[in-house]
Amino acid sequence: MRLLIDENVQDSIAQFLRERGHDVCLVREVLLRGEPDPVAAQLADSFGMVVVTWDKGFRELAKRAPHGQRQRFRNLSRITLKCNQARALARIRHYIESIEFEFTQAQKRGDERLMAEITETTFVLL
Repeated sequence: MRLLIDENVQDSIAQFLRERGHDVCLVREVLLRGEPDPVAAQLADSFGMVVVTWDKGFRELAKRAPHGQRQRFRNLSRITLKCNQARALARIRHYIESIEFEFTQAQKRGDERLMAEITETTFVLL
């Protein structure tokens, strides 16, 4: 997976994902600090990246459009963290195989995006 790690996500998560062999890019390394979410979304969309974020704003930017409607960011995938920040790395470690599997499955569909949320107790596909 190609991942874009949002400014608000811990470095330990980026490091773990790199160790798993994923191509990881940090927002703070490629964009100016505080750039609006649509700028990061455009970057991720252009390169078919999965945004990893705590930011609720990406839910609106990267969502499934009803059948027949045009979607602004057609290639933008996201993993939204909705758990305690202190437990985020543990939650990702717990679900990483499911995340990787679901991403692979998504690549076989017409809509190749992965839309997921990680909570305190679940990994939810949207």
